[in-house]
Amino acid sequence: VRERLQRIAAGPRTYLTMVSGRTIDDLMLLLGIDPLPDMWGSHGLEHREPDGTRTMRPLPERTHEGFARIRQFVTDRSLTPVTEFKLSGTAFHWRSLEPTRADGLRISLHDYWDRTAPEYGFDIHEFDGGLELRVAGISKAHAVNDVFAETAPGIPAAFLGDDLTDEDGFSALSGRGLSVLVRPEFRPTGADCWLIPPDELLWFFDRWIECTGVPGSP
Repeated sequence: VRERLQRIAAGPRTYLTMVSGRTIDDLMLLLGIDPLPDMWGSHGLEHREPDGTRTMRPLPERTHEGFARIRQFVTDRSLTPVTEFKLSGTAFHWRSLEPTRADGLRISLHDYWDRTAPEYGFDIHEFDGGLELRVAGISKAHAVNDVFAETAPGIPAAFLGDDLTDEDGFSALSGRGLSVLVRPEFRPTGADCWLIPPDELLWFFDRWIECTGVPGSP
């Protein structure tokens, strides 16, 4: 996948953008593409342009208070081992827990945060294997819309993703491009089509390379 993304990014006819719930710093370490492409991290909260310019959407003071409340919640309940703090919110992972503990964590999170999260400007999102408290109004749709704001009408576009958080991106792309669920098992989705990795994903990238005339196309 990395080899093909590198070729696509180096080609003259494709603008490659990475959109992730991870931070920009994490993406820079994980991608392994040189030069780095356009990147949106923390569900669109932060942005790094190909020239290295970085920006971040401002957050209200009440939201900063909410982050402090979340950290206190985690400390009081000894949830640090299953907690991931992010710029855009906090994720609680129960995938590694045995079913009874996972169900108990899910119920306790909803019991507390369903009523508390809105007070601090957070939304609740479940994902595969966990739950995330995310700053309200921040989603991968923001990245998609911002990219299209600087894109000429009619340009072929595709958004590929695997997680529930990618559904916002699929929705934002509706009518403007091809949305693709990339996942070993099918699940209900707003995407236009479904690819099973790795073979079908690699096939898609190879066809993209071929159609855009990247040197050395298969």
